[in-house]
Amino acid sequence: MANKQRISSGNKRIDKFFEKIVNVLNSDEVEAIYLVKSLKDPDRKKEYLCGYLDEEGIIFLSKDKRKNRNKNEIAQTLLHEVLHAIFPKDSEDIIYAKEEYYWSVFSNRQKEILRFYIPNKISRIQPTP
Repeated sequence: MANKQRISSGNKRIDKFFEKIVNVLNSDEVEAIYLVKSLKDPDRKKEYLCGYLDEEGIIFLSKDKRKNRNKNEIAQTLLHEVLHAIFPKDSEDIIYAKEEYYWSVFSNRQKEILRFYIPNKISRIQPTP
């Protein structure tokens, strides 16, 4: 019980949603998570992304310092991509708003748990259009 209190954001609704995020990360909805050196947009080859969720449920996270400056930003990008999995019909603007909101209300321990899901090694796998 004491451990749950340390993980808690202090808001039961937020904590329940965080639990849903972790459940999605541990489910078949997210097939794999890859950390890549840089991430070209599969639709617009000249653009680079912070992250990407493909149709198979694979999440790609960019380690490019121009897109994600540190592990916290990569974790926030991971949150963004999981939100796409949870709310597939939401527009990019709505997902950004949700990402900003949830990141601001999650506890430090919850953010640490999200950072745990970031792979340690860079993969050469890239999304395919």
